[in-house]
Amino acid sequence: EAPDPSPSARQPNDARPAEPQARPGEAKLRRNSELLIELFARGRSQADAQEWSQAAETCRQAFDVAATISPVDAECALTHLRALHRRRRALEPIAEARARLDAAPNDPQLRRELIDLTIIGTGDFSAAAELVDDSLDDATRRLVTLAASGLSVTDGADCLALARWHEALADRADGLVKLVLLRRAGHYCQQSLRHGGVEHAPAAELLAELFERIKGADESGMSLSTGVWLDLLSAAPLEPVADSPAWQRTEAGSLAPTPGGRESFGRFP
Repeated sequence: EAPDPSPSARQPNDARPAEPQARPGEAKLRRNSELLIELFARGRSQADAQEWSQAAETCRQAFDVAATISPVDAECALTHLRALHRRRRALEPIAEARARLDAAPNDPQLRRELIDLTIIGTGDFSAAAELVDDSLDDATRRLVTLAASGLSVTDGADCLALARWHEALADRADGLVKLVLLRRAGHYCQQSLRHGGVEHAPAAELLAELFERIKGADESGMSLSTGVWLDLLSAAPLEPVADSPAWQRTEAGSLAPTPGGRESFGRFP
């Protein structure tokens, strides 16, 4: 007897789920997304090596690729390019000052300028402290060394000197470094009043001024500058939902699905 070909007569195990069909353009979108992550990572490596022209060209390539993905990705690429320009403006004066100091290593003014520029451009007090030598006066050596040691300074006079120095550095800085310097100045000024050994009125007046400047910096949006990366992945556990594609971390601070995942990738920021 011939088998009944009707659907109702088919066995349940004969049913086969339909293979998922790729959406039009999905493969190209995924390739461009992966390329964008690679370009971001390459641009950051070039910037770390201070290969500014190459890094800028890589960022421009990233923008061209990002524009094919979405307006949000294009804006992210522009953010990288702006951050690159800011970083270049901060680091080039440091390189120039270092070259001048290399030509005259015993010049205390050149060494002090390199120390100041290192702090203003990078906010790295430890790197600044490595530049200290005997050519500097005692007061400068003490200020830089204390600042690099942290915020737990207990001498009132030292704290007030640190507060004034940080405020002077903040006058030459911008963005997030400016805010950090102002906050450190405010902390040292508070410490000077707490530990004593200084005239109260001038220190209190300086503290009030610093609080106003810090408030203004916060309100102007300098709490976090555009282009500053936050390592969100190390700050919170990320648990995939059931049946989701596997996700992995990339060098560009991004999330992307491992090969075979069908979902599009995401990035922080």
